[in-house]
Amino acid sequence: MAPSYVLAIDQGTTSSRALLFRKDGTPMSKEQLDLEQHYPHPGWAEHDPNEILNSVVKCCQHAMEKGNAHTADIASIGITNQRETTVAWDRVTGEPYHKAIVWLDTRTSETVGKLIHGPGGQDRFRAKTGLPISTYFSAVKMKWLLDNVPEVKKGVDEKRCMFGTIESWLIYKLTGGHKGGIHITDVSNASRYMLMNLQTQQWDLDICRELGIPVECLPEIRSNAEVYGKVKGYGQLNGIPIAGALGDQHAALLGQGCLEVGSSKNTYGTGCFMLLNTGNKAVPSKSGLLTTVGFKLGADAKTQYALEGSVACAGRTVQWLRDNMGLIDSAPEIEKFASSVADTGGVTLVPAFSGLFAPYWREDARAIAVGMSLYTNKAHLCRAALEAVAFSTVDVMEAMKKDVGHELGSMHVDGGMTANNFLMKLQADLLGVEVLRARMPEATVLGAAFAAGLAVNFYQKVEEVKEMLVHAGGWESFPNQMSMTVRDREYARWRDAVTRAMDLQKFDSMEKKKKRAAGAHRYILSIDQGTTSSRALLFDSEGGAVAKEQMELKQHYPHPGWAEHDPKEILDCVVKCCQSVMKQAGAQPGEVAAIGITNQRETTVAWDRVTGEPYHKAIVWLDTRTSETVQQLTKAGGKDRFRKSTGLPVSTYFSAVKMKWLIDNVPEVKKGVAEKRCMFGTIESWLIYNLTGGTDRGLHITDISNASRYMLMNLETSAWDPAICRELGIDQACLPTIKSNSEVYGLVSGFGSLNGIPIAGALGDQHAALLGQGCIEVGSSKNTYGTGCFMLLNTGFEAVPSKSGLLTTVGFKLGSEAKTYYALEGSVACAGRTVQWLRDNMGLIENAGEIESLAKSVENTGGVTLVPAFSGLFAPYWREDARAVAVGMTLYTNREHLCRAALEAVAFSTVDVMEAMKKDTGRDLGNMHVDGGMTANNFLMQMQADYLGVDVLRARMPEATVLGAAFAAGLAVGFYKKLDDVKDMLRKAGGWESFPAKMDFNSRMQEYTRWKDAVNRAMDLNQFESKLEDKQEATETTAASPKSASPKSARATSAPALDGKGKKVGCKFW
Repeated sequence: MAPSYVLAIDQGTTSSRALLFRKDGTPMSKEQLDLEQHYPHPGWAEHDPNEILNSVVKCCQHAMEKGNAHTADIASIGITNQRETTVAWDRVTGEPYHKAIVWLDTRTSETVGKLIHGPGGQDRFRAKTGLPISTYFSAVKMKWLLDNVPEVKKGVDEKRCMFGTIESWLIYKLTGGHKGGIHITDVSNASRYMLMNLQTQQWDLDICRELGIPVECLPEIRSNAEVYGKVKGYGQLNGIPIAGALGDQHAALLGQGCLEVGSSKNTYGTGCFMLLNTGNKAVPSKSGLLTTVGFKLGADAKTQYALEGSVACAGRTVQWLRDNMGLIDSAPEIEKFASSVADTGGVTLVPAFSGLFAPYWREDARAIAVGMSLYTNKAHLCRAALEAVAFSTVDVMEAMKKDVGHELGSMHVDGGMTANNFLMKLQADLLGVEVLRARMPEATVLGAAFAAGLAVNFYQKVEEVKEMLVHAGGWESFPNQMSMTVRDREYARWRDAVTRAMDLQKFDSMEKKKKRAAGAHRYILSIDQGTTSSRALLFDSEGGAVAKEQMELKQHYPHPGWAEHDPKEILDCVVKCCQSVMKQAGAQPGEVAAIGITNQRETTVAWDRVTGEPYHKAIVWLDTRTSETVQQLTKAGGKDRFRKSTGLPVSTYFSAVKMKWLIDNVPEVKKGVAEKRCMFGTIESWLIYNLTGGTDRGLHITDISNASRYMLMNLETSAWDPAICRELGIDQACLPTIKSNSEVYGLVSGFGSLNGIPIAGALGDQHAALLGQGCIEVGSSKNTYGTGCFMLLNTGFEAVPSKSGLLTTVGFKLGSEAKTYYALEGSVACAGRTVQWLRDNMGLIENAGEIESLAKSVENTGGVTLVPAFSGLFAPYWREDARAVAVGMTLYTNREHLCRAALEAVAFSTVDVMEAMKKDTGRDLGNMHVDGGMTANNFLMQMQADYLGVDVLRARMPEATVLGAAFAAGLAVGFYKKLDDVKDMLRKAGGWESFPAKMDFNSRMQEYTRWKDAVNRAMDLNQFESKLEDKQEATETTAASPKSASPKSARATSAPALDGKGKKVGCKFW
């Protein structure tokens, strides 16, 4: 009886498969086994050759069993395989010397670099092989094995070593192995060694000699369709002829029916591979493509050639999102997430995990995600990942058009990712041509089956493959529907991101350390109103915290770039926290000497003097909706136009531009200003106004430290600057009275158990930390690690102007008649906020405390550098146009590396600030005091000391910021007696824990250079942000209100309102 089937093996990068095909090309049965991936070092990727063999054999046997097929039913076996993946094994034992080096492995970068710098450069072998010198091809992998694995070198010397790609290994083993197995390769796989002469289709002796690879170690080159030998030693497979072999992309070219000159296909698998049939002519490429064999269907047949564009990461990118990042549970889930958002939110992902392949051929590139903001969530990254696959294909098609000199027609597609309709439509739009998806989903394996069937006359003529495709249902069309203008704009964004991914290999790998904090507790009531929560602590006279309460604060992100709080919710939370701590301690109002307040600075509220109601939600300090206003001000007079008076550059950060935005965009505010009813203030102003009576004679004041952050206060006079107020159109009558940080402002009225308690201290959070850390001498400094990261250097009674991107600001003024202490400050937008992003947007950690264990579980970041410029870059850069980037990613990169990179980013940002402080003061700084939630992370603290090169001192009193506010209030009412008392409290609480610097200078400079390079790559990215203002893409639904302003001046950067599961998130970091 005549055979009924052909058995096709598909040995891929992530799995092994076997399919039984009927004569009409219909798959009868199939089996698949996943393949373990080995990533022993960054850039390395390996497979176990014996596991590959075993999985292939099992798949073949199971497919036969499922199809109830016997040996006699199988006409032949065809093999298609991952190309370039290289094995070296022993001729005598048949055992591999080393794991197979996978095609996308980049360990050979150094070898490639040396070859490229020799005569002829990267194209020195291209005229003969059609290929550039790259880590991609087998020859450099063989050379690496020779140079680095002693057993391979010995095997070559003893003429026992056999080299081959996966089909060679499988055919050798299946035909008997060391007992007579055949050592061959097919012409398509051989064309990927970078050793085969395309004209002669034989190994090129000169190139082999130059690379030190003996020809006798290489397999014999055969056509793609001829009987190579029969299976021996594998049960029911025994005796079946192996009669076809093609590299996977060549099999797909055949299986897609691309038989005519000019026909093309793109396969979306682990990588992405586009081939254009150029007929019997090998067309040399001048545009970064590969000239390669298409197929040769018989020993005496003519060879069909092709131009190929090879992209390293397609499905591999999806796998990375799933396995390394944990952003999706299964690969198909990416379509749901990607299609759930209108665009990527400005994010562009270049998945150069193994460098960039065609048409760039840049070994030095590494994966980069650019344009991230606090609005970015996993849906945006999923969409950006699919865009990356589509854009990579556009790169290749553009190169093909250049090489052949004409437009290309419709593109045939196959591979697992083509099941994603969203991707297919996206691909058609970005290419500008129709995409045709065969309803036969197994084109690659069909190609291998067809070649094997032709060799044994199971199939008669090559055109039969097209008949099979028609029989399977033909093709499904995805037409192009995107305008050329939009396509060109989107492609320009992609090309910019690709450029930013270059030259990152030099920063691969590094190392670090660890540690964590404890603390104690103390009797004055201190309010800590922060970005993510409101807290209250009751301190005793020793500075110990007797009781404390905390309530998280809802975050509002109505548009990209916007961040808002509800002022009434803030007030309500503060009151409840204060009442709770008093109840916990059983304290009566008469037992509380005073209330001190510390608060998130710059966050701006506008409210009505008559009704006491806010006109609009509070605009949070990190909000960037005022970018356009800032640009206009900067254009008119430069970024430093107000610096001489205020000590501050023009930035979205400060309160004045937020007030101006409210006046310009919220009609009620403009009307309130005109009618002298509007009151502006930062959070302490809003709280003091309400706590002291609100509309019933509530006090409209601010303290000097918060006032110094308005960009309206003259540092010399400590009063509002009339000229700046006039220029910005802000009526001074709307501004609060400026008071010192330590004096009785008024008494609480209308809040039950709090009534009658004096409010006697107020400081912005960073100024409170400077005081609470005991930094009362000139030259002492502190760094607070909270939502942002803020370093202040006490400059005494002198306001030191900065020429290095720092802020000149008030430190504190402890009494209405006291002298003012000034400070230099470096403000970094995202510290704990970055950890929150990893948790809530990306879902990489369950809770913020988990980041330490993950970060220290790896020796280094694996070459990754994260610049969390979600809201632009603050000090010392002041770049509104910057956006977050993660650079240097490889397939080795996992969530542990990103967690470590996130902590590094916090530490490096602090180094940036300290370097600027050293320039401004002209001297090195001493030890640095630290406080804030993130200082509990011992690992971060040791890292910080190493990168700064100075000792880091963490007070064992963990509440330095709140203590500073309590101390100022206590001084005002005589509860504390003198300034030095604050240091006594810190000593009684256990003093300071020291983290000494241990890293040598050269290592520190090397790591800092890597950081600075990444920072440069984060610049000038806002130009690629999506036009979300026209789409009104709010991340949470807010009730329609006349107080909701249009986002026309918004910038597409903001924090998320939803976590990865669509749940509204809170913001507790630690």
